[in-house]
Amino acid sequence: MLRGFKRDRRQGYSFLGHFRRMAATKGVGRVALSLGGTAIVAAVAFAHCSSTSITSPDSGNRAAPAHGGVEATMSGGGLTDTWLPAAKFGPVKLLTTVIPPYSPCTQQNIVWDLDKQYTVMEGYTQSSTGGSLKSQFHLGSWALGRSSLIQPVTADPGWRKYAGTETYDTQERVYVTGAEKFREEWDMKILSYGWNDQRHDEDDFYLHMVVKVPVDPTDASAFAFGYCKDTDYGWWKNDRRYKDDD
Repeated sequence: MLRGFKRDRRQGYSFLGHFRRMAATKGVGRVALSLGGTAIVAAVAFAHCSSTSITSPDSGNRAAPAHGGVEATMSGGGLTDTWLPAAKFGPVKLLTTVIPPYSPCTQQNIVWDLDKQYTVMEGYTQSSTGGSLKSQFHLGSWALGRSSLIQPVTADPGWRKYAGTETYDTQERVYVTGAEKFREEWDMKILSYGWNDQRHDEDDFYLHMVVKVPVDPTDASAFAFGYCKDTDYGWWKNDRRYKDDD
C-alpha cells in the first residue's frame, strides 16, 4: 500500500488533503482507526513531510501514552504536533536467507528444515501530524537442521542435529524521511546433538542474524552468517549482502 501511496503523490493526489477532510468529519483518532494498516499510518506521517516541517528525534516530542490515545505536544503555548494512536503489526514471518549449508566449524553438510529457518517480527509504528514516524520491533529466530534427513538406525558417531533459537528487541527507531532502513543484528547459538540427542558442544557454532527493516516491516529482509568461536567475528561486514541496502 505504501508503494501505491508514493505513486499517487507523483500523480498529484493529495493524501494530506484527504486526511484533513476525514479528520474534519471523523476526528483524528477515528481517522487512524479507519485507515488501518502499518503502511497507511506511515503514509499519513510522511504526507506531512516537507523540508521545513520534519520532526527530528530530538525535537522534544513525548511518546504517546501506553493506552494508544492521541497526545498533543505543547511548545511555547501553541500546539506543535499530535501523535496518532500506535498501530500494532505482526507477527510477520521472514525466511532467513543466506543461511550456511554447512557448519563453519566442522564443514559438515547441514540440511536445514524449510519450516524452521525463519525470523518472526512484530511490534508497533506510530506517526505524528508533524511528519515523524517511530517504531519498535520484537524479533525471534529459529533454525533446525541435520547432517542427513534420515536418522541412522544404528549409532552413527558422525550424525548431527543442529538447533537454535533466539529473541531480540530493537530500540525505538525514528524514521524521518521514510527512506531509512535500519539494520538489526544479534547472535544465535546453534547447539549440536548426536543421533540419540546427546550433546556435542565441540560442534556448536553461531549464526549472526541480520534483519534490515524499512518503514513497511513486510518489506524487511533477514540474513544469517555462520561463524564459530575461534574464527574472526565480523567477517560478514565485507559481504555484499550485509553492506548493500537491498
